[in-house]
Amino acid sequence: MFLSEIDYGIVALIIFASILCIVGIVLGTTIPLSIRKHKYIYFVENNSNAIKQIKEINTKFVFNNIKNFDMKHSYDNNDFYPTVSPEDYLIYQLAYIHKDVAKAIKETSYNSRIYTEYMRQIDKVECGSYCISYDNYNKKALDKYEQKMIDELIKEPQTEFNIFVKLIRTNINGDYEECKYKYFNVREIENLIMRVQQKKGSYYLDNDIWNSIVKVERAKISNKMRFILLNKYGNKCAYCGNRKNLQIDHILPIAKGGKSTMNNLQVLCERCNAKKGDSVHI
Repeated sequence: MFLSEIDYGIVALIIFASILCIVGIVLGTTIPLSIRKHKYIYFVENNSNAIKQIKEINTKFVFNNIKNFDMKHSYDNNDFYPTVSPEDYLIYQLAYIHKDVAKAIKETSYNSRIYTEYMRQIDKVECGSYCISYDNYNKKALDKYEQKMIDELIKEPQTEFNIFVKLIRTNINGDYEECKYKYFNVREIENLIMRVQQKKGSYYLDNDIWNSIVKVERAKISNKMRFILLNKYGNKCAYCGNRKNLQIDHILPIAKGGKSTMNNLQVLCERCNAKKGDSVHI
């Protein structure tokens, strides 16, 4: 039996009335709660003695914002990925950013020193007292809001410094295959900085430091770069035209400050590359 248009109208009105009733119930409960919450927060924010004391303490202690030096790098060249360790990669980066890292370590140490005194003063603050009467409020509810606001006010500066290094191996399409990583603490980082700074001109006095830098620089040559370079040079040696045993060579050698950038790389056969050695030309 089909419903008439009048019957459909009555059903629609009933549904609409039901929705209005539900909305009214929801609003009737949530709005008063929201008003009550705002009222309590306003009272606590303006009358809590503990919050006033913590705000005063916060003005006396200014902590450093510590820069993040965590590192991540991906390799699509399976020949180079095994040769580079997280320590090698960190050493390479410290050769350029050791001053910034040393500054961050110093600033973190400062944070750590004054944080102890900061928390000592915070711990002396007594909660639950207000500068005016709270007779019209629920004391437990006031204290609950006060504690939440206090937790948000207490500063949590960085007081420990470390650097996380993660090296990832992917395929040529960038799909993840494996990774290796390590956390370096302050003592390890400061030791590497000291060794990196032992230089005579551009020459690193520590052979291990230099070897790490060379390994990382060579490993920058990805399979994609190699493919582009081989096409650029027509899959033949730039010097003799040989098409066998082709290798990627640094025009300005790494030992002389050369980088693994496209404009400093060329294709040479094994024989010509051996002749060139650490020279700019054969």
